[in-house]
Amino acid sequence: MKNLLIISLTVTLLTSCATAPQFSTPPTKTSVASSGEMAQSARQVNAPQSLINYLETIKFIQADSKIELNSSRVPLNGLYTKIMIKNKLPSIATCYDLDTCQSDDYLEYEKRGAISRFFLPKRVSLSSYVKLDTSAYQTTIPLLAIDETSSSEVGSSWDRSKVYSHETEPLFLVPTNISRAKLMYSFSGNEENKLNSAKVLDVAIGAINILSPSSSLLTSLNKQSISDKSKAIDSAIANAFSESILETIELSIRLDSWSGKDVYLLTMKLPKDKTDWESKLDNLSTVGQWVIKFEAPKISVFYPYHLCGKEPGDADGISSEYCFNSYTDAEKSVYKEFKKNEDYYRVLDTSLYQLNDSQKVTISNIISEIPSVQRLADSDYSSSFKKNDTTKIQDINIACSDIARKVTSLGLSVVDTNLITYATFLSSSLIKVNAYDWENNLNKMKACEILGKKIVNTTI
Repeated sequence: MKNLLIISLTVTLLTSCATAPQFSTPPTKTSVASSGEMAQSARQVNAPQSLINYLETIKFIQADSKIELNSSRVPLNGLYTKIMIKNKLPSIATCYDLDTCQSDDYLEYEKRGAISRFFLPKRVSLSSYVKLDTSAYQTTIPLLAIDETSSSEVGSSWDRSKVYSHETEPLFLVPTNISRAKLMYSFSGNEENKLNSAKVLDVAIGAINILSPSSSLLTSLNKQSISDKSKAIDSAIANAFSESILETIELSIRLDSWSGKDVYLLTMKLPKDKTDWESKLDNLSTVGQWVIKFEAPKISVFYPYHLCGKEPGDADGISSEYCFNSYTDAEKSVYKEFKKNEDYYRVLDTSLYQLNDSQKVTISNIISEIPSVQRLADSDYSSSFKKNDTTKIQDINIACSDIARKVTSLGLSVVDTNLITYATFLSSSLIKVNAYDWENNLNKMKACEILGKKIVNTTI
């Protein structure tokens, strides 16, 4: 009696698993058009040209851009900027007080029963992210992630994250030879239903073998039972495979010039039961909406001065004292503060990257590896200008040129190249050239003059 009860419970559990609702994937069947459909197609062909009947291929994400095309745009090539992302959706509490939105409440944390977790471990992973590619700089930024796991080993776990504000991306120099960049906005959905050590398959085979013993020969007598067994096994195996979906939208980003009114809007929607990919539009809810903008151009990484154009109010979060309408005014302010504070060491000690927790690579470290700079460590160069030693003066000019070439290759701006060159000759212990003589004889060194003249002529 006890064995019969165990058998009965096993079959009940199998039936419960085999008949559980399955998540559907997008249909792939091809059907033959009926005469009515053909007539409808003919009417569509003859319809007015203003009506566009189309089938959208991207379902869960949308992207749009608004670019300001007026004369107040600020040139961006050769300057620094960075990508900034902010959440646009109001909170539920705020939404209740607004007439412009309607919340569908929270996305529920759904539990599965112990039996389902034991026989059919499940993991649902949903995410959206953006990839920016400027050719000189690439970055990937996650926007929203949902990860849910349900199994006999871990029970039920939920992990959700969402970007509300992201402004920590590094500054990057916009190359002088590009006008556009590429922004890829993607949504990825994955559902994994994997057999737990073949428990479901073992029970399916065992239960049907008890009810209808297998045979080594297919006959009319066992055909139906073998068919039933095959269906049960197919149903069990089907749950061992994953379902996934990936959608990507590409946007063109304008990088030859900047306006504070330029915005890129990204939206993400999900089915209310998360993985019902065939949900109709009225069963989708917006779960994320983000605005992407770029920071007002900076001319130097060392100082917080921006080119904000004629409308500085459009530069989010930047004080008016750091906003300039013209490049020339911003450049003068940088040089003035640099000389006033004598920021020579601060500039040269700026870290470019970290080797480990205790060791960093600074601008000074990079400059010290240039052979033409190493040559100037000879004390004979201290009297080069007084002796009018043209050979040594030419060596100094070559060092200026090599410093500029190296700094530019690192991805730094013209203004920062000038600052670094000037700081090197004014304070670096690597060079034995008299700083005062160097400043007052720039006209004898063309490369040094181009790099240092504006700073020398800046009055404090």
